[in-house]
Amino acid sequence: MIARAAFARTGRRIAPAGVAAVLLWCAGSRVARRSGDVGDADLARTLPGDSVVQVPWHVVDRAAVLPAPAAEVWPWLLQVGKGRGGWYAPRWLQTLLGGHPRSLRTIDPQMPPPRLGAMLADWGPGSLEVLQVEENQLVYGSVIPDRPRSDGGYHFSWLFLVEPLDDRTSRLYTRLRFAEPQRRAVRTALRPLVPIAALPDYITFEWLFAGLRERVREAAATRGLGPDMDRET
Repeated sequence: MIARAAFARTGRRIAPAGVAAVLLWCAGSRVARRSGDVGDADLARTLPGDSVVQVPWHVVDRAAVLPAPAAEVWPWLLQVGKGRGGWYAPRWLQTLLGGHPRSLRTIDPQMPPPRLGAMLADWGPGSLEVLQVEENQLVYGSVIPDRPRSDGGYHFSWLFLVEPLDDRTSRLYTRLRFAEPQRRAVRTALRPLVPIAALPDYITFEWLFAGLRERVREAAATRGLGPDMDRET
């Protein structure tokens, strides 16, 4: 009887956690591969930086329409990143976090653009190597010093692409291409966790998109372009 009662108590504690895990997995499955303004045709197209990780283990595409032309969005991407302009958290999140980490709300003319081959800080132990900088295209490759790849490749590639839509709007498209983990045991262990790991990535990009919308609207208002630029997208 004692053992049965203990088992019942344990089951009552485990059941909610199990339900929560299933819900997280289901939610993550919806955004593990794509989110936002990404269509089926987008997933199939070849984009700049795809050759960095030629046979990816997992690919994530995310996109959002921004209320500004490409020429006004591109300068924000040139200063994005840790130790630079930040990841453009929306105002409410900046307020909640007390302004940390740093997230600029204006273009800093003194900040140099990323140089080809430069190593930029990334969250965690790794760095991002600048592999391509062209107008409206920015490609990074992930380098983790304590986890070098035997093939000399990158752990993932990361594309930022600004696509003009018309003279008032553009689309910011991002693509992450992850290299296959070299150890089979790691691949096996990680595969079912991908949907859960996708949730914080999805949330981070939703914050980035929301923060960029705020900033380009504020910049337009400062230039006196009027409320028409403040359209919902």
